[in-house]
Amino acid sequence: MNSDEGSPEFGLLMRDEDGKELVIDRVTGKPAAFDTPGVKPDLSATYRVAGVTHRPVFHQMAERYLSDEYAPEAVAERCGIPAGRIRAIVDEIARVAFEEAFELDIEWTDFRGETHKKMTGRPVSFHAMRGISAHANGFQTCRALHTLQILLGTVEVPGGFRFKPPYPKPAKAHPKPHVG
Repeated sequence: MNSDEGSPEFGLLMRDEDGKELVIDRVTGKPAAFDTPGVKPDLSATYRVAGVTHRPVFHQMAERYLSDEYAPEAVAERCGIPAGRIRAIVDEIARVAFEEAFELDIEWTDFRGETHKKMTGRPVSFHAMRGISAHANGFQTCRALHTLQILLGTVEVPGGFRFKPPYPKPAKAHPKPHVG
């Protein structure tokens, strides 16, 4: 994402000459199309070109949410939950997601066409439907929950959110929007 506030493209994703979104490849340190087979996006990279600094959106999100403004002590009163309890909940979710992860010996192919021999499952699941989203700022609540699911790796995996077994689902099995 363009981080130069003076740039007319400030806040926009880095793209190639055809308009395709780019990521910084961990292996080469250079921009590459996000869906290129073999590309390993560096989520904390910084790339400077033509006097403009580009950073992944994830990098900017981490920087923002790890700031003092979002520390448990800073949000406890607004949330109505003591800071110690917030930390305990966070610790438990992370412990279960990462220390109790499991592997299935099932070969699967990702959206880039790369084949993997195993699939990792994480026994943490969230579900946000009409109840949350119908409230004021409900969209933001749902977005926060889904961002957490992405960070934990619990979307479309066993133990996580979205699909019923069998796993894995082919990348092309998702429904397409109605056209016409």
